[in-house]
Amino acid sequence: NMSCELIDPYVFISDTKIAGASDIFKIVEFCVKQNRPLLLIAHSFHPEVISLLNVNKDKGILKCCAIHAPAYGSNRTSILKDIELLTGATLHCPEHGFNAGFITPSLLGSLRKVTVYYDHSIMVCGEVNSSELVSTVSRLKSDIRGCKNELERIELEKRLMRLESGVCALYVGGDNDLERRELYDRVDDALRSTVSAIDFGILPGG
Repeated sequence: NMSCELIDPYVFISDTKIAGASDIFKIVEFCVKQNRPLLLIAHSFHPEVISLLNVNKDKGILKCCAIHAPAYGSNRTSILKDIELLTGATLHCPEHGFNAGFITPSLLGSLRKVTVYYDHSIMVCGEVNSSELVSTVSRLKSDIRGCKNELERIELEKRLMRLESGVCALYVGGDNDLERRELYDRVDDALRSTVSAIDFGILPGG
């Protein structure tokens, strides 16, 4: 189904290209020793890097996934910094003085779970620095109020939504299969109606 699910993975984030397999040897070796999956997020990957990951995955040594960083330019850097905040990782980028030799386990963050699809990913975070998150959310809200460029405002609102949103699991049960299906359909209808109302608004009385 063109998806990859990692449970309790380590996360490496880079705003540059991972230029060779030797660049990630240390973190791959660390994840293998810890027996935990690895999620790599970077600007791009040299084919040698993908080959290394595929070999380890095919042999059952390491469960891993590599994805390209979203967006472009300064917006991409901002999104990666948001992921840095949510995962506890340290962003690997020239601004921080990092080069290929500085890719070490100390840069890794973590997630409770990540599901990667063809065109999007769903990340479930663990513990987050609440004070830093509140500060970032507050700054984004202030930037949105003062932003006059429509496109920039939309991007800021998307970032705010990602930082403030959460995941909810609904469990529906019943005494028999028929009752469970009926209750499931009711909950599904209510959920879809609520989502539609949030996206498009409602008409009073209708």
